[in-house]
Amino acid sequence: MDNKWLTMVGNTLLKCSVEAKGQIMLSEGYTKIIYGAFEHCEQITKVTLPSTIATIGAGAFRGCTYLSTVDLSATQLVRIPECLFDYCKNLQKIYLPDTIREIDDFAFRGCSNLKQIKLSNNIQYIGDYAFAGCSSLTDITNIPDKMDFGQKVFAGCASLTKFEFPQQNSIVPYGMFQFCKSLVEIQLGNKTDRIEDHAFDGCINLKNVNFPSVTYIGSYAFRNCMSINDIQLGNDLENISAHAFKGCKKLQSFNLSNVKTIGSCAFGKCVSLKVMKCGDNVECVEDHAFDGCVSLHNINLPNVCEIDAYAFRNCVSLEVVEFGDKVEDIELCAFNGCKNLHNVRISNNVIDWMGSDTSIIRDTLNNLGIELIERLLEERTKMEDNEQDYDGLSSQHSQEAESSLRVKDIVLFSNSEVITYEDVESHCFEKNVKYKINIPDGIRRIDNDAFYCNCKIEEIDIPSSVEEIGSNAFGDTGLELFKCPKGITKIEDGTYAGNNINEVVIPKHVNYIGEYAFCANPIKKIMIKNPDCKIGFGAFFIGDGLKELHLRNYTPPKNIVEWFWGDTPMDKQPEYFSDCVLFVPKGTAYQYYSYEEEPSYDDSLLDASWDYSYPYLFFKDIVEE
Repeated sequence: MDNKWLTMVGNTLLKCSVEAKGQIMLSEGYTKIIYGAFEHCEQITKVTLPSTIATIGAGAFRGCTYLSTVDLSATQLVRIPECLFDYCKNLQKIYLPDTIREIDDFAFRGCSNLKQIKLSNNIQYIGDYAFAGCSSLTDITNIPDKMDFGQKVFAGCASLTKFEFPQQNSIVPYGMFQFCKSLVEIQLGNKTDRIEDHAFDGCINLKNVNFPSVTYIGSYAFRNCMSINDIQLGNDLENISAHAFKGCKKLQSFNLSNVKTIGSCAFGKCVSLKVMKCGDNVECVEDHAFDGCVSLHNINLPNVCEIDAYAFRNCVSLEVVEFGDKVEDIELCAFNGCKNLHNVRISNNVIDWMGSDTSIIRDTLNNLGIELIERLLEERTKMEDNEQDYDGLSSQHSQEAESSLRVKDIVLFSNSEVITYEDVESHCFEKNVKYKINIPDGIRRIDNDAFYCNCKIEEIDIPSSVEEIGSNAFGDTGLELFKCPKGITKIEDGTYAGNNINEVVIPKHVNYIGEYAFCANPIKKIMIKNPDCKIGFGAFFIGDGLKELHLRNYTPPKNIVEWFWGDTPMDKQPEYFSDCVLFVPKGTAYQYYSYEEEPSYDDSLLDASWDYSYPYLFFKDIVEE
């Protein structure tokens, strides 16, 4: 290579000009390459280093986007420093010397064309994110019997199909194979006893799991592993952490053996799960543990002490539940939506679901979290005592409540101006029926928490007379349709949080959306018609599956990231936004693409530490309307 491109001091290479191109072959005598020496030399295609090279600084070749081949085989390097080939997108071949003992953090991150890697015979450690985003990587060879791994080493390696773990390793680290979408087979060593959080999260083609020595499974460890149908675990596992197997849609059976605690949402939405073999050691079933397990038929928990809220929500096939005499606490709505539950056995006492037998329903099953329309019955009693219509409900609907307990259309508060939390008692509407709530004209304010936690309200008809809706007013109601009243200019904090709303259209007359106003909704489309509308932290927090975002802003909003994530750490994966299209006014797309200074290299969508300065990274595309 022509030395005119190089800046040297003695045997140390300080800098290579970004105008350098083609092949680099450093001559013997060079001993050191400092930090960032070749960074962003985009026209370099091949690098060969001499045997005298002993040290290379971090990020030395970062952002060399056309670099395809690197030969380090002649060097005496003992470590590949951090970010050495970070985002060398065209790197296809790398030859490592046998002297390499460590591959540091982010060393090959984003090398999306790297297909194979042969490790050195002396490798001992691979650092955090070392191969994250190497989407073409299919083969990793020469793995020794013992070595250590950092976090998310192979996260996003979408072409990796199998991996054989070192026999002497005891841990599968945090997020190690997260979103390895082609991973089918994993072989763990005989001593592997811990699977950390997110280890196989999103491995949608992973089929069989055989971990005989595992004692710990972390949160989200196998979330959305949609192809798993069989899991073989040993007898040493005691706890299954939160969301561990959530979304494993083909999982049909599970043996808990010696498990003591089933974590929050551990088996949520495992829609094929039919058989759950619970050992005598299960003591606690945490909230939403089996939420949405629609195929689960029966459950036997002989020594359970605690069943948390919504633990078996929407287990629509669940017919028989058996508890021992140690059960102390069954929390609110634990069996909400279990419409076929007909037999509940607690120790030697059997309770049958009797349908319209309100005494049994009210006094016993309600304690199991199966909520009823108690408020309706209370209002009926008041009207009979007073021999006049009560302000809260019309007599017509009260009679309907008495006759069938299946009221579907309710008119509330015909003689009131303010609806308060006391008027609409929490959980007053029975969960297995969808309701339409009609609020008559004349109501001016719906107070804080007014309808909070009243499931399942499908639709609420709010008249134009309503001028204020308080915070959390419709939180956790199961609401499916959002209609903004004409008189509303502000949507307060948490007003529509925790529902089933798919589309949010914010009209021009709304100038403020509060913090977490629509959080925890499965929103697919958001349209904000007022460009001056102020939007608070986390207004659309965790918008799982967002497809369209329509803005009328002629300049990019500076806090767009905060809408979705608030002030919380960026610990979620951007797959939520990978298919989302941003629609902007005609002639403004360039401003969104060039908002502030564009990063000099592609900031990884797998890296959780996103820069707030580049909101366009959220979106698949930007389209002008």
